[in-house]
Amino acid sequence: MIDHDISEARSLLLANNSRSYTDSLVGMIQQKPELFDLFWSLYLALDGPVSRRAAWVISHAALRMPHLIREEHLREMIILAPSMKHDGEKRNLAKVLTLVTLPETLYGEILDLCFNWLNDSGESIAVRVYSMDVLLTISIEIPEIRGELASTIENHMDRFSTGLKSKGRKVLNKLIRL
Repeated sequence: MIDHDISEARSLLLANNSRSYTDSLVGMIQQKPELFDLFWSLYLALDGPVSRRAAWVISHAALRMPHLIREEHLREMIILAPSMKHDGEKRNLAKVLTLVTLPETLYGEILDLCFNWLNDSGESIAVRVYSMDVLLTISIEIPEIRGELASTIENHMDRFSTGLKSKGRKVLNKLIRL
């Protein structure tokens, strides 16, 4: 097991990219939560496959231990988001945003990021779906954005893929019930 050694953490990430291996790395973080910061720094490095695999570990760790993602982590992710070129980095960031309690202090930046991703037809389906989920969650706290979210989805509906149309309809139905 690694002990705060970034090069060893990097080697572990490159050793295997299976789901079971990722789960074992998350298990290591569960046993020693201080290891989270090693994987976090590798994710933020935006260093090709290492960063993408670290992003996967981070998102699975957030699923099991959302308390590990602190406000400063979210702030760093949001600042780096425009530099993220690979879908895996963005997808896992968007997924993490759906798994944690979002601090009100970051609502503005998160809204901008998610609306940009939702409006970008070049973004992957997963990033756009997670963006809808995040925007819906924030709309519970900030009802004023519901109209913008609904109109954004409606404006893109004819160009959405089947999966995005399905998600869009579900989000629109939830907005009506709020």
